[in-house]
Amino acid sequence: MKNNPVCFIIFLLVFSCSSDDNDNIQEGLENLSYTLSVSTTVGGVTDSQGGIYEEGEVVTITASAIEGYLFQNWTGDENSDENPIVLIMNSDINITANFEELASSLIPMSIYERVYGTTSDIYIEGDWVYINTNGVPDHQSPYFQNTQWEDNMYVAYDGSNPFVTNFHLNPNRISELSISFKIPINPEQSSENNPTAMGPIGVSLNGIPFYNQYAGGGAPLTQEINSFDQYNGHPAPLGPGQENNASGRYHYHIEPFWLTSNHGKEALIGFLLDGFPVYGPEENGQAISSSDLDAFHGHFHSNSDFPDGIYHYHVTADDPYINGSGYYGSPGTVTN
Repeated sequence: MKNNPVCFIIFLLVFSCSSDDNDNIQEGLENLSYTLSVSTTVGGVTDSQGGIYEEGEVVTITASAIEGYLFQNWTGDENSDENPIVLIMNSDINITANFEELASSLIPMSIYERVYGTTSDIYIEGDWVYINTNGVPDHQSPYFQNTQWEDNMYVAYDGSNPFVTNFHLNPNRISELSISFKIPINPEQSSENNPTAMGPIGVSLNGIPFYNQYAGGGAPLTQEINSFDQYNGHPAPLGPGQENNASGRYHYHIEPFWLTSNHGKEALIGFLLDGFPVYGPEENGQAISSSDLDAFHGHFHSNSDFPDGIYHYHVTADDPYINGSGYYGSPGTVTN
């Protein structure tokens, strides 16, 4: 039987086309790429508008709010509150960075009036709310020893404070003072973000001052924590040269257990001098840590007090405890 030249030619053509097609398919598999498209709402920018990336490539996008706005979340093909967001390019992705305007937050007087440890009515004058306290806590403490309140208010340290490893009573004792907090009634984000000073940086519901995350001289709280009583407070000297004076200003550096045990772990527990509220160490049933908060130890979120949301601080069990890298807003003043 003779070979058919026509069949032989067709076989060569088919074989040749199949080989080329396989090469093209293999080349396509080796060079898959996807498109990332990034957009923003009014109020911010991102460090990338996207591009074309190879399959499996990891891309990090950071959103930054402009003054007067706050980053909220990412929406689109990926939904996340994380910033920056990390994407793995296994498909085309379209995402939008969303920002929300920070309006001035007029805090109702009824919320200020939850500060019950006052020596006079809380009042508003101009753009300021005034809160006056005497600095005497409404709970018992070993620091009432040898004071006029000793009979009713003194108790020995009971070993219940989880932050304390080796309790020692410092030489200062609780004193009655005259402390006046002048706080902006319309707290706003500040471009300056003033650092907190040593001494009072805010007021708690029972009129006791909040202090920042540092011990005397700007040292860490590592050793000073061991002088905190069962409610996480202790008195400091009233001023330079009075370190050996028995008088002292009682204050909280970290979570005031008396307030969170009586009002709840998610409750309002006070205000910092910039007017923004301070809440307990939980939100929506979840414990808050410093990693959940911004550099100032707060975030913008809605709650039962502020359904439309407000910037607020949280106390946490980890450093910096109440406040981070300064005030989020412009602070008022405190005199004592």
